[in-house]
Amino acid sequence: MKHILSMMMITLLLTVSGIFSTGVYAAMKGFEGEHAITDPEKVIEVFVEFVTPPVTVLQAMYEGRWPMTPGIVFEDGVSFEEMALAAHGRFRQELQIMGITEYEILDEVYRVTNGVYMRVRGGMVEQIAELPEVLEVTPHIVPSLPCLPGCDCPECYDTGFGPVPNTGVPRITEAIMAMFAFLAISIASWVYIRTCGQ
Repeated sequence: MKHILSMMMITLLLTVSGIFSTGVYAAMKGFEGEHAITDPEKVIEVFVEFVTPPVTVLQAMYEGRWPMTPGIVFEDGVSFEEMALAAHGRFRQELQIMGITEYEILDEVYRVTNGVYMRVRGGMVEQIAELPEVLEVTPHIVPSLPCLPGCDCPECYDTGFGPVPNTGVPRITEAIMAMFAFLAISIASWVYIRTCGQ
């Protein structure tokens, strides 16, 4: 029983830490079905996740609570925020080197997930996925919220304090996914310590 639980713990940690593995595994994911790229000239919105981990993961690595990502080096005087944000600069440099100039950065994140939401031509997605700092490129899918009574604008919903632009909830979804990953690791660690660590 202890052996089985130990193997489950190792498998879980390898699976989760694989999210932040090297750029060799950079890939396009989720571009199937309605999100398939059929017109290379059509401008689409994507999320580009970087190889460099976000602030929360860098801090956990530094404190020994998360498996180390190859190539990550902690330097004195360099904050976790600076380390995560440095990836954004490298990504822009790589775009420039590849000659990719027609794009628009919509939003940048670096605390729970490290990457950018961007608008680019579909034909450029494969090139972006091959950049050294890129771990994964996925379609940027924004869930829509229906308008409530009292709001005539199809682009808005009413909170009770007036209409608010319906921009979806990508940050909330992102935070919930990170919370569940952390919870799964915590439970697996607790089970391992209780059963195998004695």
